[in-house]
Amino acid sequence: MHGFDFSVPLFHTRVRGTRIVVTPELVSDVFRVLRVKHPNYPGCEHLRTMFKDEMIFTFCEHLSNWDERQFTSCRPFAKGPRFLNMVITFVLHPLSQYNSITEPRARFLLSLLKHLTIYFSSHFILSILDVYRDTATYDKLIFPLVITRILSHFSIPFPSSDHFSVICVIDAATVKRSEAQFQSRQTRSADPPSCLAPSQSAPSTSAPSSSMGDMILGDIMTQLQHMDARLDTLSTELYQVNVRVGRIAWRQAVMAGFTPEASPPPPPVASDSNVSNASDDDDASDGDDDGDASSIDKMST
Repeated sequence: MHGFDFSVPLFHTRVRGTRIVVTPELVSDVFRVLRVKHPNYPGCEHLRTMFKDEMIFTFCEHLSNWDERQFTSCRPFAKGPRFLNMVITFVLHPLSQYNSITEPRARFLLSLLKHLTIYFSSHFILSILDVYRDTATYDKLIFPLVITRILSHFSIPFPSSDHFSVICVIDAATVKRSEAQFQSRQTRSADPPSCLAPSQSAPSTSAPSSSMGDMILGDIMTQLQHMDARLDTLSTELYQVNVRVGRIAWRQAVMAGFTPEASPPPPPVASDSNVSNASDDDDASDGDDDGDASSIDKMST
């Protein structure tokens, strides 16, 4: 990026010898997005006064207080819409993290659910400028689909990619449709396997039904749930390993005379879920630690 102007807003750069100037009018023409003279987002008074409570009610499983923090952990978010949060934040703003959701992102999501008007052209350019001015993120690429379409508009050659071939609009209807698909998948997973046996007994030779897209989305969400459970298990195991390593290191230091013998250091801080899972293993690991310590004693003598 070679220059920008927040007042318009716009930015200009040079790509493969071609100078391009990206303005809201250009983005509107390329994507056929109508210009909104007085958008509700982000200057809507309702978003500034009510969005925190409504975000907690809409997305959170447990009460969570935002206070003055810029982000909140995803732990209080419900497991149900977690996939929805991931999809929306990564498609609209790939720099968003899996485990956090910023206040500006929360305000943006709520504006979608409330059918508020958003001038996407201005939102896109201002987001690009915010990322570029931040020294921690200036080398990152956001909105890759939009940038690809703009480069194509200027006939700038670039390597083709199947990942960036389609761009879709995400609005309140898309959000509600995704929620309905997720709830439908939960209902099907709650049914006994015997109910699905007749339909799976023989292969179907008919044309694909309209619900095939729902089934594919459901399979993806099931895989994500399995991955989430596996990550929780690995996190618990890692916490247990850290506890044992800490105790062994402390005992080695005591035997070497580096520290006076005292109570072992407290274990590493873990999340709420890991503390409850690892408390039972601490007692069982004492025997192993004693064995490790005795073997170290023999080696030192």
